[in-house]
Amino acid sequence: MKDLTAELVLSFVADCDLNPKTIKNLVATLRIMWNSAKAWGYVSHDPFSNLVLPEWTVPEQPSRSPQDVQRVLAKVDPYYLPVIWLVVQTGIRRGELCALDIGDVGFDRCFVEVRRSRFGKHITNTKSKRPRAFPISPRLAACLRKLAGGRGPNEPLFLSKESKRLHPDNFTHRVIAPVLKALGLKGGLHAFRHGNATAQDALGVPLKSRMETLGHVNTRTTMQYTHLLTDDVRRIPEMLDEYFALAGVAVQ
Repeated sequence: MKDLTAELVLSFVADCDLNPKTIKNLVATLRIMWNSAKAWGYVSHDPFSNLVLPEWTVPEQPSRSPQDVQRVLAKVDPYYLPVIWLVVQTGIRRGELCALDIGDVGFDRCFVEVRRSRFGKHITNTKSKRPRAFPISPRLAACLRKLAGGRGPNEPLFLSKESKRLHPDNFTHRVIAPVLKALGLKGGLHAFRHGNATAQDALGVPLKSRMETLGHVNTRTTMQYTHLLTDDVRRIPEMLDEYFALAGVAVQ
């Protein structure tokens, strides 16, 4: 690493035929390595000074409108309606969704606590140092209680029709994607997350509350998504149900 100079870094960036965001992430990783090397006394110079990265404009992301949500709900397999309901109401990430256990839901106090995320076969703790909790509507809490039945707190909340823990890729590609394609809607499950952020903004939900629900660490990320369980945030789930016209959802 001591042989790495500013000229080499600049040459790499200039010749790199990758997406600007990918280049930015690569340089960020290298900076982390460099900080450790510098702390251990392996290097003393800074090859990143005056480094100019290519500009990256965040592309417009698809977002689900209330009309989109209603069309999806009318076409999706009714077995998965509780899953879609939770996604629409909370904007939860798909990996977090599939890692939920029954014990992560407070049925009486109407909240969901996110501690883990599923990637492929692996379930790991989320990046956050503390669990993220957000409220759900009483109707959704009752629906999830019924879904849980008499199963234990350490069992998966959502199961496939094969009675296995819901897999994020399988759920997205086998359940959601065909419906979206048939309806001519762009984007995937993540678009529901953007729709949730946009809805919260339209309903006047404070930015801090939106950040907590979506799990963002800075306001900039939350604002890009916009197209503690206090009394102020407990009213949000029912507002979202009304916004997306979910009050009439019939769950088997």
